[in-house]
Amino acid sequence: MVKDTIDDVVAGRTDWEPHVFEGVGHLLPVEAPGAYVATLDRWLAGAARQV
Repeated sequence: MVKDTIDDVVAGRTDWEPHVFEGVGHLLPVEAPGAYVATLDRWLAGAARQV
């Protein structure tokens, strides 16, 4: 159910790039800080190029 909702939202936002962190719950920055920071850095770098 949640995945279907997320898929529907992402389908409407072609400018979004979804990322799935397998085995991680609701506390991504705490449970997988390295993956969180790496993903956030990529997102920020892309946002900076659009300015």
